Amino acid sequence: MGAVTALAPDLFRVDLAILAQSRPGSGFFSVPDPLDWLRGKANAPVMVDPYLVARAILEVVGHCQVRSPAGGRLVWNEYLVFLAREDHDRLRPLEGLLHGELRPLLREQIKKLNAETVGEITVRLLVDEGEGQVAGTIQIRVKFVPAPQRQPTEKGEITIRVGLESSEHSPSSYGSITNTTGPEDPTVKAGPVPVGHLADGTERIPEPGPGVRLTWRGGRVFVPMGKRVVLGRPHADPRGSFIALDGASSRISRRHCWVEPLNDVVEVGRLADANPVQVHGRLLQPGGRLTVEAFPVEISLSSGDLVVGLDMVKGS
Repeated sequence: MGAVTALAPDLFRVDLAILAQSRPGSGFFSVPDPLDWLRGKANAPVMVDPYLVARAILEVVGHCQVRSPAGGRLVWNEYLVFLAREDHDRLRPLEGLLHGELRPLLREQIKKLNAETVGEITVRLLVDEGEGQVAGTIQIRVKFVPAPQRQPTEKGEITIRVGLESSEHSPSSYGSITNTTGPEDPTVKAGPVPVGHLADGTERIPEPGPGVRLTWRGGRVFVPMGKRVVLGRPHADPRGSFIALDGASSRISRRHCWVEPLNDVVEVGRLADANPVQVHGRLLQPGGRLTVEAFPVEISLSSGDLVVGLDMVKGS
């Protein structure tokens, strides 16, 4: 059995124990090393480190069989790497090694595959708190993101960006990694955007406004003015003013973000240990906050795993 299993066309599971027992193969497949059985390594516990994570990503890069109209090989340019909490926390002190060494390895792998991308490559390491995410395994969700807008890297979060040489299929050529503490301007002033999970024709229940309406694919709730609430995955021990996001996957943190409507603006914050939070495309740093002044907006949790629409309610 190989180290990489395709769970869906855009989702792969990598068993790092099997990967650690194999040799990097020619091209992109790992080859089991039969000598490991003689060395007593077959049942040894795996230590998740930057080397194994990098190898896992390179293995998945090689599984892309998509081709351009001219027949050239393409590779995905966004990789969301989900780890168990203990594996993710173990890697945090070593993120500098990932930043420094993964970028040239990805370039080399893409060159070896004679492939192209549709833009810069982004790799983001996230936490999956579900019981199905076992320590020593990772899941990698992949996709094509055409002409991606560059977003700031968060302090305390492991994010690697790879800029490739310019070509007609890869217009971006950043070639650098940034590590910022958050957006320069913490106020969102952009105009209204469509809310992805609001369905036309939905019955509107009058809210006792003023306040804000939060809508996601699993439900809807009203938050009155001046009340701070925490949003997160349903769990057995909620504390304080908590809104359970019904239908959220294990990739949504138990306490993910908070929302507080204040007069004509809304404060949105990210909990320090939570997965990514984006508000109208702006990435919040762990423990950071921003002010929303124009509505409606989308709050994206865990890089789009769940999207919460936020709209101001003035009241009747």
